[in-house]
Amino acid sequence: MKYLVRNKLAFYSIIYKLECAAELFLLATSDWGIKNKEKHIIPVKKLPKLNFDSLKMDIIYLPEKLSCSILDLLITYAKAEVAMEKVWDEDDPFNPEFYFTLRHLTSSVIGLKCLIVSKKIKKNYGIVIRSSSFVNQSTFSFLWEIRRHRRSEYLKFIR
Repeated sequence: MKYLVRNKLAFYSIIYKLECAAELFLLATSDWGIKNKEKHIIPVKKLPKLNFDSLKMDIIYLPEKLSCSILDLLITYAKAEVAMEKVWDEDDPFNPEFYFTLRHLTSSVIGLKCLIVSKKIKKNYGIVIRSSSFVNQSTFSFLWEIRRHRRSEYLKFIR
């Protein structure tokens, strides 16, 4: 089942939380100098101050030498599993062109895979952030990717 966010306030609220989660993810990875293949990491100085409590984040420590491969894996997984659906409803007064599909964001499969990844690796070295709710590592990578490709036009409304 797909859940389309058709309420303007709810839509912006979810996108804002997702973007904050992505920023926290980038902050954590860039803080350790970890880069993806395109070396597209937002400098720490440009990141806004964020409230961890409001995002209800869990912090998981991963060995630095494994973090790059895990990031690549999550980005690939996010591309395959997390969907955005283009919708145009003439009867809907709010038409941002894109409605957010929450089917995969709330997927227990994604959550389970994140838990399996985190439990297999010892703590103490690098940093990766995981959320206990629908905002998870795959979502971070997904947000990262759509921002990098400038496909997320609607995010400009909350900046």
